[in-house]
Amino acid sequence: MSEFNLSGRPAHEPLQTKSSQAILRLLIFSGAFLLLAPLLCFLVWNHYLQRYGRVDHSADTVEITVPQAQSLPGTPAQLARATVYRNPQSGVTLKVPGVWGDLKDPGDPKQDPSRSFCIFVSRDLSVRFWPIFPDFSPSLDVSAGVLAAQFGRRSGFRLTTQRELIIRGNRAKEMEFRKPGSNFRMNLVLIRRWPAAYALLITGYPGTEEAWKQFEDALPEAVEIE
Repeated sequence: MSEFNLSGRPAHEPLQTKSSQAILRLLIFSGAFLLLAPLLCFLVWNHYLQRYGRVDHSADTVEITVPQAQSLPGTPAQLARATVYRNPQSGVTLKVPGVWGDLKDPGDPKQDPSRSFCIFVSRDLSVRFWPIFPDFSPSLDVSAGVLAAQFGRRSGFRLTTQRELIIRGNRAKEMEFRKPGSNFRMNLVLIRRWPAAYALLITGYPGTEEAWKQFEDALPEAVEIE
């Protein structure tokens, strides 16, 4: 027995209406996303730029610590101590063995404090700690290679040895440089923690083997990144 559509409207019109509404909603959602996506990208980029683009020193602290485990009778005080730098704004901590002086001088026009976390000097070595942002390199090896090439071109140093290590759970690469005709030594440590990389530059002259050994032994715990 045949059915008659008394209204004269197609029987499948409700289905077409639902499909049209779904397509309309999809178009509205896509349009809203296209409008909001640039704004979201800008906000995210601005957040990272404020944290990594310029170093905020407003809450920096530097302290000399004496761990209880090393405060034993007969332990030289200079070796038992450690210098700890903290930057809560950037979420980084640097801990180096021994007593170091902070060279960061905001009043020095030759230095831009916003580019480095800290610059320390001891009796034997000097160290500079700074962020690299943004770091778009595909791997740690590529980042290290680019940085090594830059140092070679600018200062004439030659890469002699390199090794990989883990520093506080993060992969890192240490590269040793020597300058032809000079005994001056320079080690560069690179740590990647997206979206930035972190560089640690250690320099020293001949006759500082013991200081270098202490620093190398402390490297796996030297840098903490939140």
